[in-house]
Amino acid sequence: MTEYPFYSQLEKRHRAILHWTDRGKRANILYRRDRLRNRAISDVGLQRDLREMCREDTLFFFSLFCWLLEPRKVPRIIPFVPWPHQIPAIKMLDDCWGVSDMIWEKSRGEGATWIVCNRMLKDFLFRPMFQGGIASKSADDVDKEDDMSSVMPKLDWQLKRLPEWLKPNMRRVHGDKRLLANLDNGAVITGHAAIEDLGTGGRKTVWLWDEVAKFPRGADRAALDSTAPTSDCRLLVSTYKGTDNEYYRMAKSPGLTPMVILRWEDNPTRNRGMFRIQDYQIVPVDEAKYGIPSGEFIAKWEQYRTELENRRFEFADGKMLSPWFIAECIRPGATPQQIAQEYDRNPEGTEYQFFSAAMVERRKLESSTKPKWRGEIQIDDQYQPRFIVNPNGPLRLWVAFGSNKMPQIANPVVIGCDIAQGTGGDMSSNSVAAVFDSVTGEQICEYVTRRENPTEFADSVMALGNAFRFGQSRAYMNWEHDGATGKLFFARIRDLSYGNIYMRDAADTRGKQKTKRPGTLSQLDKANNLAVLRDYYNKKSIQIKSEQGHDELMMFIYNIDGKVVHARAKTTEDLASRGASHGDRGIAYSMAVLAMKDRPAVSKKVKRDPPPGSMGWRRKKSLTLQRQSAGV
Repeated sequence: MTEYPFYSQLEKRHRAILHWTDRGKRANILYRRDRLRNRAISDVGLQRDLREMCREDTLFFFSLFCWLLEPRKVPRIIPFVPWPHQIPAIKMLDDCWGVSDMIWEKSRGEGATWIVCNRMLKDFLFRPMFQGGIASKSADDVDKEDDMSSVMPKLDWQLKRLPEWLKPNMRRVHGDKRLLANLDNGAVITGHAAIEDLGTGGRKTVWLWDEVAKFPRGADRAALDSTAPTSDCRLLVSTYKGTDNEYYRMAKSPGLTPMVILRWEDNPTRNRGMFRIQDYQIVPVDEAKYGIPSGEFIAKWEQYRTELENRRFEFADGKMLSPWFIAECIRPGATPQQIAQEYDRNPEGTEYQFFSAAMVERRKLESSTKPKWRGEIQIDDQYQPRFIVNPNGPLRLWVAFGSNKMPQIANPVVIGCDIAQGTGGDMSSNSVAAVFDSVTGEQICEYVTRRENPTEFADSVMALGNAFRFGQSRAYMNWEHDGATGKLFFARIRDLSYGNIYMRDAADTRGKQKTKRPGTLSQLDKANNLAVLRDYYNKKSIQIKSEQGHDELMMFIYNIDGKVVHARAKTTEDLASRGASHGDRGIAYSMAVLAMKDRPAVSKKVKRDPPPGSMGWRRKKSLTLQRQSAGV
């Protein structure tokens, strides 16, 4: 275990200069100026002693000779005084330095890159022939001159702020070479883009791989393979970025590789007023350690909670929160995906739900019911259905039958369809027709099958359109028109002269006009179509009766690229589960909602006689007698 004798002396004699607060930083700056720099300028012996102290004690070097650029709020240069939760990480880094690989899992902004850069700077200054390598996802990310967002300029910046007596003679090369050389002791640090063959960079005492999760796919694996023979110490420093990368695989299965975790929850500048949520109310975690949220924050909590729900943030019971964390969540553009990735170190959370799980559970409890009837349909030559009871049939009804043996409806209806190939296998998707009352928004029927090809499915849907006539009008129909299945479906209903169909909008240079193109192109506009469904769903403008339908809505997610996909259909590994839950109901519901939005129906008000004996009844009777006496 690495010892820090000189830092320990500072702790005993000058504790105030090692505190992370603004007061401690001011004291640190004065100590550097008065007790070190001013005295060491003309004292060669003190210079020699300080060099030896820095060489032997990393924390001493960091605390009295390294700086940090803080560009947020008011840009300023402050002493690099390690936060309490960084000190164990620095100690582990020293133990692994040059002898073992190491994985760093971190929240954004916890100073991991600065720590490793400063540790590399220490060896560059005090360890003859040190060979360091720095790799990032691109050439600009590793070394873009005077750009502090890249890695090697951080070293340049630190070197400029060292006392003159501590600076070595150096050679600095930018561009393709990306080299920093100490001409006094032969130490060299080189920069590399991840797409390069890192193994050809020669043997290294230490490699820093910055933001490894962002390395191009394939290049991350090649980097691991090519550098294993050339260095015993590779420091993999990163936040998560999804699950399909080598950093994720190594961080989740580190084996015997040492691993350090830097959490925002341990950062004293971020965990003030730490709390949990219980029954929607704030519960402080540890008042003595973290304090409590300010009165202003507590007064605004309901506003914050509403905004978090609107952005689909959902925090598990026991999740640690703070005013700082909540402020990050409600910043413009912040998403659950980003927060999971940048701060919560949750790679699985980088894919988050399109429909709020809390909202789906609420609507499921409010509106889902068992169907009143379940069975199948037989179709005659006129495409009129006959309903046959079957407890395992593909058709579910939430309305009763009338005297004509057809489902009773009080208003016009819409039918939304998602069409599959109908191969009937365990891995095949369902074709779904969902029927909704276009006035009340209530679901009245659902037809789900994986055994009908698009033409056969069109016959079944046409029969349902006939069964749900309102007056002389068949049900208003919309479907997902993408691909061969949509086109085959339309060809059939066109041949059968089913005319009450949705005609999608098209934007042209003259404005938005109706075209003669039937159905909806969902693949290009899936997110917007589902957003319309989500809006109707959240506002109770539709009421989904199907319990499975609610469950399938919860499977729509934003993936790491920000696209809306179905969780079980996004990877080939999940093919076996596609038939079980592919989100087909959700697509059918979105098609139905688009039809409802395109052709809103208004309920016909029926005038009813006032109850006998009421004031209205007496008034009506009086008016009737007056008309009769007047001969009207």
